[in-house]
Parts: sequence; C-alpha cells; structure tokens
Amino acid sequence: MAPPKHLTLSALLALSLVSSCASPTRAGWQAYARGDYDESAASWSAAADEGDAEAQFLMGVLYEDGQGVARDPEQAARWYTLAAEQGHAAAQNNLGLLYYSGIGVPCDRTEARYWYGVAAEKGFARAQTNLGLMCLAGEGGEQDLDRGRTLLKQGARADDAKAQRALALVYRDGVGVDADEERAASLMRRAAEAGLADAQYDLGLFYADGRGLPQSQRLADAWLERAAEQGHVEAQFVLGWRLRTGQSGEVDLAGATRWLEAAAQTGHASACFQLAMARLADGSGPSEALCWMEQAAEGGVAAAQYDLALMYLRGRAVNADEARAFEWCERAARQGLAEAQATLGRCYAAGRGCEADAVRACAWLRLAADAGHADAAQELEALQAGLDEAQRARVDALCTGDELVRADAR
Repeated sequence: MAPPKHLTLSALLALSLVSSCASPTRAGWQAYARGDYDESAASWSAAADEGDAEAQFLMGVLYEDGQGVARDPEQAARWYTLAAEQGHAAAQNNLGLLYYSGIGVPCDRTEARYWYGVAAEKGFARAQTNLGLMCLAGEGGEQDLDRGRTLLKQGARADDAKAQRALALVYRDGVGVDADEERAASLMRRAAEAGLADAQYDLGLFYADGRGLPQSQRLADAWLERAAEQGHVEAQFVLGWRLRTGQSGEVDLAGATRWLEAAAQTGHASACFQLAMARLADGSGPSEALCWMEQAAEGGVAAAQYDLALMYLRGRAVNADEARAFEWCERAARQGLAEAQATLGRCYAAGRGCEADAVRACAWLRLAADAGHADAAQELEALQAGLDEAQRARVDALCTGDELVRADAR
C-alpha cells in the first residue's frame, strides 16, 4: 500500500477561485483556470519570492509537474521546503512524498515520516493516510499498528478515498484487529464510489468472491469495468479473463478481447497469454498468437513458456525447432510446472533439443511425479530400471538440491 500522491493543483482549483480578492495567489489561479500556466508561474513566483507560503507551495507543484516551468524535482523540493517550514500542511505532505520516493531529494523514509507527521497533526487527511501506512509497515520508524489504524480512520472520516481503501484492507486481512469483511466491504464501497480505481477493482473482487456482501458476478464485472475504464491494468486483465471464460454466465469474446488487449499493450504478461490462447482457439491469427505467446513467456508466465515449447515441438504457428522447444520447456519446468517437468524429462530421455541424459531425464520425471503427474511416475519407473547405483544416487542428489532449478545449471 504505497502512500497517496501529492495534493495537485486541479484539486485546489475550485477552492482557490472563491478565495479572498486580497490573496496574492489569486491572479495566478485565474491564469491557471484559463490554461495559461506561464502566467501562473510568473504570478506565483513573484509572490513566492516575497515569502508567501501558499505561492511557494504552488511553485513546488508547478516544478514537480512541469507546468509553466521546466520540470525540476530539485526546485520542487526547494519550494516545498520553504512553504513547509512556514507550516503549510499540503507542502509538508508533498515534501514527505518526495523524501519517501527519493525525488529531488535523497530517499529518506525517516524524513518522510517526519513531514507526514507534522502535516497530520494539522488534520491534513492525505498526510494522515500516508503516515498511517508508514506506521503499519514500520517504515521510517517503529511499526505501530494502533497508531496506523487511528490515522487511517482519521483520513477515512475526512473522506480521503485512499485512507478508506487502506482501512478496508486492514479489516479484510485482520492487520492487528479481528478480520471484519463486512466492515471492509463498506469502506471499500465508499472509496470506490468516490472514484478510486484501486478500490473499484478491489470491490469487484469482493463481489466476485462474496466477501462481506452478497456474491454478484454481475456487480463484480460492473465495478471491474469502472476501474478498467480508468486504466487500471489488473482490472482490465481480470475483466477480460472473466468475459472470455464466462464467469458471469455468458461469454463475451469481443469484450474480452478489448480489455485483454488494453492490458497486454502495457506489457501485462498474463493478458498476453490469454490473448494468445484466444487466437489459437479461434484460429484467426496464428502469427499474432505466437507474438502474444512470446511476450507472455518472456514475462515469466510458466504456462506460456510451456505452450510455446509445445508450439516449437509440434511446428504449430512456427517452424519446428527442438532446441527452442527445449529452452522454453526448461524455463517452465524450473518454475515448478509439472507438465513441463515431465516433457523436459522426455526430451532428456530421447535427446530432443539436448544431449540425451538418462540421469537428468529421471530427475525431471521424478519432480513431475512428486507433483502428482501420473504418466511421469510410470515413465520414471521404466527409465530408472536401467540406471546403475551411482546414477540413481545422482538422481537423488539432483532432486534434493537446487541444481535443476538454477538458471545456470545444465
């Protein structure tokens, strides 16, 4: 649970436009509302140089976001510091975030916790949330679950959606308290209804699993879609998978493709795998299927690595290549995929894509058999009968050590 983002200018715009006419930042806000960021920067810079804390804070935001000035995290930190030292709560919170992330200043979680604490004491909700999360995680100081929950409750009461979501996760997982899924669901709904994409995603999963509220696959999809529309990549993937597999009762291949492609375009490996499987199933694009399968395999999806190995073994959508097949099968086997372990054992036994090696064949077949692969157990019994005592001892050593699963082992 990472701390929330800093307070942005857009969040302050509506409030600032009804501020006092005597405010030294008013002219800058009027320019900002027109989209004239250069004039905003000029106006606020003059007021900031005169020592106005609000203007110093606003200059920090401009430098952090690169509006009206060239983006410069170090300048952002300088202006935030000047405003924070004058007691400006939003600047203190944003300065804490820079120290937390090491942007424009050295990464210093202790310093981040200090500035969040100063702002939280003023009742600044986002700082209360940030500090609460650090207390729960023990970052920048001792872990303090009670204080962490108290701060999150304060932020949640102030309608900080990220505090509501964080507190929901605390009650869902029973962090220092008895788990309370109904309370978690209630808090998660508040955060989701406020538009927080992470909370919309979580609430979708709550409905899918019936955690803390009546199970509803329809509402699960609805909330996942709201998160997906905001660009929440995991929501896009899960929604795509649900639509492809008919988790709500009906298969929607067009909708599934839309959301899986959206997630896959960001490099989401599991989404790439689902797209590859869909393309192979409908036969509409074998070359596209190969492309998505390769991306999923490179992304570490064991099932994709194994399926890619089979594609190379069988010459499906690609020229047969036993060496490539062996390579991908080995990568999947090292991740513990029993089917891949059994196939790799067969490759070693027959010398397909590698030099024949009865000892390694038996070792991989044993691992697969131990994972419950029935065929591997039968093949192991037959193959192992031809080994001598020294070879059997070597099989035992391979299966009890880490040599088989090391990337540099062969």
